[in-house]
Amino acid sequence: MPELNTFTCDVCGARKREVNHWWIVSIEMGVFLCREFDEVDWRNLNAELKRHQSTHAVAVACGEEHAQMLFDRWLHTRTFDAPRRES
Repeated sequence: MPELNTFTCDVCGARKREVNHWWIVSIEMGVFLCREFDEVDWRNLNAELKRHQSTHAVAVACGEEHAQMLFDRWLHTRTFDAPRRES
């Protein structure tokens, strides 16, 4: 049976469909990179990062707005993690 790949947005959890305009967002050597989603690029990037046991951050965004949110998070925290809410 063919492998079914499901990609989800790292901001909102939406699932990728055929016609969505998604983005691969990564931090490589301290540089924020954002490029249009391509499944082959995604697989190659993940394989490369695993091969070198890299600590580079990689995320998937379901649109420009969420790619911008990831960039904003990175500017403020140097991670893609959502800000923690104080109780």
